[in-house]
Amino acid sequence: MRWVEEVSESTHENDFLPFEFSMIYRELQNHLTLLYSKIGKHGKVWFSGKINKKTGAVISSNLGRINQ
Repeated sequence: MRWVEEVSESTHENDFLPFEFSMIYRELQNHLTLLYSKIGKHGKVWFSGKINKKTGAVISSNLGRINQ
C-alpha cells in the first residue's frame, strides 16, 4: 500500500512536516462501512485536517477530502 506520492529526489527533508493523528475506531468503522459500497476494496479513503504550523499540533482531523 502506498500512503504518499513519490517526490523528487531533489526535495529537501526540511520541506516536509511529518505528522500523525488518531481517530476513534468506531468513527472510522461507521464511515468505512458506508463508504465501501461506493468505492469497493480498492477505492481511496481520504483524510484531511489542520495542523498548527507553529506548534505542529493537529487541530482537527476528518475523513474525506478538504473540498467535500
